[in-house]
Amino acid sequence: MRRLEATVAIVLGLILMFAPILSSGLFGQGNDGTATVIGAFILLVGVIVLAFKKDVTKSKLCRVCGKQLPEGAAYCDRCGNIAR
Repeated sequence: MRRLEATVAIVLGLILMFAPILSSGLFGQGNDGTATVIGAFILLVGVIVLAFKKDVTKSKLCRVCGKQLPEGAAYCDRCGNIAR
């Protein structure tokens, strides 16, 4: 799950949590709380994903010596091999 998907999950969770409360206040209907619980769960999942998401940095490996190279490297600084 990416950052955008986690943010959408948080927003959807907030909407599901508070929409029944607002509609019951406006229209006088009863609320059994199911949507609020589901919204809280979706919100929790989105927060957990954002909190524990690891940044994935792209890097290359040198084909000759195996050293990890940064993304923009043209040559390996250890053996001089051309990085592709």
